[in-house]
Amino acid sequence: ESEGEHKVRALQAIPVRANLVFAFTWGCSPFDAIRRNCATTLRQIKDHEVAVVFNAVGKIVFEEHGGGSSVDLGPYLDQIKQVDGATLVHNHPLGWRFEPNDSRHAGSSFSPEDIATACYAELAEVRAVGPCTGYSMRPAGDLRWNGDYWINAVEPTLKRHKASVIRSTLQAVSEHRTSREAAEARFWHEVWQRVANDLLVIYQRFQDE
Repeated sequence: ESEGEHKVRALQAIPVRANLVFAFTWGCSPFDAIRRNCATTLRQIKDHEVAVVFNAVGKIVFEEHGGGSSVDLGPYLDQIKQVDGATLVHNHPLGWRFEPNDSRHAGSSFSPEDIATACYAELAEVRAVGPCTGYSMRPAGDLRWNGDYWINAVEPTLKRHKASVIRSTLQAVSEHRTSREAAEARFWHEVWQRVANDLLVIYQRFQDE
């Protein structure tokens, strides 16, 4: 048994019956049902991040556990690159630190490290789930992510829009048009929306995915 195979045994226990019921209820494919049930499982983990990789037919092929705010996939990038149509799903547990009536409880969008990893690992899609919210990003059309795309396209576009969102957010808070908590909760979502509008990527947010 390989190290990757050893790591996936816990999450492979997601019930098939539940997957099929979810697929019937939502009209989605069995793969989507499995992936969403995995996301539901991950979002309940409150103390550390867990990353799970699916192949193109919906089989879990890799799992890694991290710390309270990150999971390091750097040592496994070459392994993940070999997975056909790889989709990475991981949790953002920091939202559990806040009360349900706090805007930050729902969960934040991707960090720059999330999308850098997605590019270098050449993923077909990356997803993040918080206590109440999920996010998805994937390349559009025939585009394939790789390290060069991160360096030459995503990173400079990200830096430009991050600076712009910081300016607009500080102004909105200073003029009392939004609270600091609400601004913090929406910050990365706003940044990635702008990045996606400029690049060939599809970015989505799901409420109670």
